[in-house]
Amino acid sequence: MQKSEALGTLETNIMRVLTVSVLLFMVLAHSVESEEAQAEVNVAVNGDVDPPAEEIVETIPDVPVQNPSLTESPELGDETPFTRSLGQCPFGWNGHQARCYHYVNDHDTWINAQQYCIGIGANLASARNPREYKFLQDMVHEIGRTSLSWLGGFYLQNTWLWMDGEGFYYSNWHSQSSASSSPCLYLRTTGGWSNSNCYSTRLPFICVKRTC
Repeated sequence: MQKSEALGTLETNIMRVLTVSVLLFMVLAHSVESEEAQAEVNVAVNGDVDPPAEEIVETIPDVPVQNPSLTESPELGDETPFTRSLGQCPFGWNGHQARCYHYVNDHDTWINAQQYCIGIGANLASARNPREYKFLQDMVHEIGRTSLSWLGGFYLQNTWLWMDGEGFYYSNWHSQSSASSSPCLYLRTTGGWSNSNCYSTRLPFICVKRTC
């Protein structure tokens, strides 16, 4: 038991160091971005069909968003993707494919959301395949109050990565803004994911950890 606890503590400390390194890099990259470049990004984003996440949040009512497609049978197999409980998951967590997910309905920045997840021994969630993303969509749709939620995807040195260390092999973009000014991913219950600013956009979020 002591060895298991020590390994868990070591893993948590490693993730804290990794997170601090990633966040420091993001802060430095964000600070050197020019106002002119930011203005161009704003023009480009405002001209898109989908408004920025900040605007979307303000227009969403404080009730679950109805999405007819989520009430239909899943396309991938007959299994219902949303599972309310799993024996290996703590109370308040939802299990799926040997992973435990915890939805936090408080709106916060991506930076603060990741710090919160680390504090409970987890990370912001990754979506490794279509079935997993569908599960996350259904979970947010059923227990959330908005159609958006932070995921653990982030852009670093010309590459999209997942904060929990999973490989970024599956891609499901609904819309994509400039990664330099919007390097963090958020889920949409009504479609694929999008990206927004890590420091100013505030959304609910999903934490993930392996089953105990």
